[in-house]
This record gives sequence, C-alpha cells and structure tokens, in this order.
Amino acid sequence: DKIIGKFYPVLGAILLLSTFGIFIGLFLKDYPLVELWDMANAGYPYQDHFIPIFFVTVTCGVVSGFHAPQVTLVSRTISHEKDGRSVFYNMMIVEGFLAMVWAAAGIGAMELAITDADTIRGSVTQVVGIIAKNMLGEFGGLIAIIGVIILPITTGDTSLRSLRLIISDALHIDNKDKKKILVLALCIFAVVAVLLVWAKSNPEGFNILWRYFSWANETIAFFGFTVIAVYMKINNMPYIMALIPGA
Repeated sequence: DKIIGKFYPVLGAILLLSTFGIFIGLFLKDYPLVELWDMANAGYPYQDHFIPIFFVTVTCGVVSGFHAPQVTLVSRTISHEKDGRSVFYNMMIVEGFLAMVWAAAGIGAMELAITDADTIRGSVTQVVGIIAKNMLGEFGGLIAIIGVIILPITTGDTSLRSLRLIISDALHIDNKDKKKILVLALCIFAVVAVLLVWAKSNPEGFNILWRYFSWANETIAFFGFTVIAVYMKINNMPYIMALIPGA
C-alpha cells in the first residue's frame, strides 16, 4: 500500500482524463452514435448473439461480479458503512460511463470505417490505438493507450491481493505473519504463471480463459446480489434494489 498508494491516483487520473478526451472527441470528430442493429457500414461482429454478449458486457463493466471480491480488500480501508455509497456505488457509475464512452467510440469508428469487425474481433488493443490517435493525436493517443493498458495491470494487482485475503481469511492465516503470507502469495503466483504460459502457448488459450472468466463473472455477480439482498432484508433496507439486478 505504501508503494502503490503513491502512483495509483496518478494512474487513475490518466485513465479518467484520457476517457474524458475521447468523450469530447465523440462530438468534435462527429462520430456517428447509432444503434447496433442500425449499423449500415461495418456489420456488428456479434449480431446473432446480442443478448448473451450484452449480459456479459453489463456484468463485466457495471455490476461486475469481479468487483465483489474486491470488497474483501477495499472494505477494510473505509471507516463507516455509509462510505460504501461513494467508494462502491458512485465508482460503479463512473466505470459505467467509461465503458459507454469506449463502446460509443468503437461503434462510431466502425461506422466511419476507421476500423472493422474483424479488427475488433481480433485485436481490441489495436482498435483502442486507432481511436485514440484519431481523436487525440499522437501524444494524446499515447496517453489514452497508457490509460487503457493500466487497467489490466491494476486489475491484476488488486485481484491477486483480494484473492490472498480471501484465502487467508478462509484458512485463518494471520495477515501480519509475513512468512505465511509470502508463501501463500507465491502459491497464487505459481498458479497464475502456469495459466499465463498455457494461454500464450495455446492459440485459443486467451479466448478459453475469457469464456470462463465471463461465466465466473456473472455467477459471482449473482451470488453478490443475493448476499446483499439478504443483508438488506434483515436490516429492513430496500432489498429490491439488489434483488432485481440479481435476477
């Protein structure tokens, strides 16, 4: 925390500012914002599977099951339950905005024929670079790309720390025992290393991992909403707010 606490706010600022630049660029560059099914030029790459893709997208970006384990880590850093509104709820709205901006930029880029369905299907990173440079120029585009690259790096960091906390809690390992925590962390890193090597050596490795991640994401989101709904019901709170999206 003493290390990452110094530069995480800077990384977050880069991500927010670059995305806000893309948001302004949507209008300054006159990107056409059309409905997916009305796209005439590019052809939406997942047209026949819109509903499952839609749900995976929503659970990944807005009501993410992945964020449920993060509560294990982040909730230990807030002083009162009411802080959860700003720390979790408001940040989900911000993240939803970020996702919508990039989704709109992708659709607009396909309509303008700056990119195509095959590129989006094959290399999302390349599409990010194309859009960022088109809207923000070489330097601004580079900053935007760095902002997007930061996401998986920080995600990996927080997810592995959260996993370590969850496992240590389940096994009643004292987190102040640095030797035991180091051994646990190394075991987690070893599993991740094996998965990465396999994903790189198998041509379909990343797609297979992503498929199971998507499934796990939605499943965890469901259990997360269920737990919240039960907690809110017990404490006479409006549990319907968690029950409906969970359903």
